[in-house]
Parts: sequence; structure tokens; C-alpha cells
Amino acid sequence: MTTTRTQEMGIVTTTITVSNLVDEILAERGFIPKEQIRSITLNNVLVDTGATSNAAASHSSRGVAN
Repeated sequence: MTTTRTQEMGIVTTTITVSNLVDEILAERGFIPKEQIRSITLNNVLVDTGATSNAAASHSSRGVAN
């Protein structure tokens, strides 16, 4: 994971990859090839450095859900 920090205080962005957990499990068990795991890479994602949990907007994970 690459993290980018701007000169402005408090602005931290990163690149993340979100993948479908069911696909991950199916690939791990040999039911589908790893190449068929649905995933999306999101660039310049704003990081809340004070967050205690994570959340993603539903539109950012389209194509990864069932």
C-alpha cells in the first residue's frame, strides 16, 4: 500500500484494493482461479487518521459485491 502525504496538515491519502470476500474464500478452496476474484483498486483515498473503524461508500465497491 502506497501512502501519499501532502504539505497541508492532516491530509493523508492512499491507494487501496477492495476484493470480494466470498471470491477470496472460493479461490482459497480451489473452486475458482485467483484471477476470477472480483476486486477494485481505489486511488487517492482520503485517510481519517483518527478513525476507529472503516467504511466505504457503496458506489466505490460496485462490481465487487455479489
